[in-house]
Amino acid sequence: MKRTLLLSFIAATFVFAFTQCSDCKECKQVVRVDGTVVDEVGGEEYCGEDLDDVESQNPDTVGSQVTTWECE
Repeated sequence: MKRTLLLSFIAATFVFAFTQCSDCKECKQVVRVDGTVVDEVGGEEYCGEDLDDVESQNPDTVGSQVTTWECE
């Protein structure tokens, strides 16, 4: 019984870990002026809901400068 419980726990841990890894991306903020990239900031990994939040953000526009998130 203990062995079955332990194996079930280990299997569940692997499934959870694999799911988390597959739902992650490296994201950075990209600043463009008149369509030309002038700066890139960040390069952090986001996963799950944090990734959804980053990817759903609208571009920030000030004059001809547009800042967006790009995730790969």
